[in-house]
Amino acid sequence: MCSTDVFNMTEIISADDETAFQKTKDAISIGKIVIYPTDTVYGIGCNALNAESVEQIKKIKGRDGNKAMSVILGTLSLIREYCEVSEKQAAILATYLPGPFTFILRLKKGKEKILGYIAGADGGIGIRVPEHQMMRRISTGLGIPIITTSANPSGEKDAIEFGKINRNIVSACDLAIDGGKTKYAAPSTVVDLTDGNGAMKVLRKGAGRI
Repeated sequence: MCSTDVFNMTEIISADDETAFQKTKDAISIGKIVIYPTDTVYGIGCNALNAESVEQIKKIKGRDGNKAMSVILGTLSLIREYCEVSEKQAAILATYLPGPFTFILRLKKGKEKILGYIAGADGGIGIRVPEHQMMRRISTGLGIPIITTSANPSGEKDAIEFGKINRNIVSACDLAIDGGKTKYAAPSTVVDLTDGNGAMKVLRKGAGRI
């Protein structure tokens, strides 16, 4: 089912609609901003390589412009393309992903030129490979990182079902995908994996269990 918000022409599509995947992929590819379901909470995202779109998301959320952001990368090979990944780190990623985790890795040398502006001061960046397939497949198909940040005003409660997303957030986006209630109904577990020897440090307890 497809509908259009009469106030601002935001297109809202059910995740079950056969056009949802292609419309979302097309929107991301041309710099549009999309609300989408994941396995944890609803996210708001865009092509992470499009700085203008990323800045728009920060404004929509009222987010601190210097705060690091996470990205969806659909496969381990894509993660290796953008991040430093040792064999021990790769084994951990293969064990827990796809899943309800955000792993902090360091950007690969040279990639800071295109993604450094959303990374932490130490060059660390959050990486997600959600169980929910849509954005994972789009990242893989386009070969790009996709911004993934919760679809709520900064500091407010995460949305675990489409109907609970702040209306102003929905109205500020180009496309919104209604996937009902998320699988885990909780945010991801954030794990610092920047130690190349594979040491894991849980920074935030969430849906994932280490």
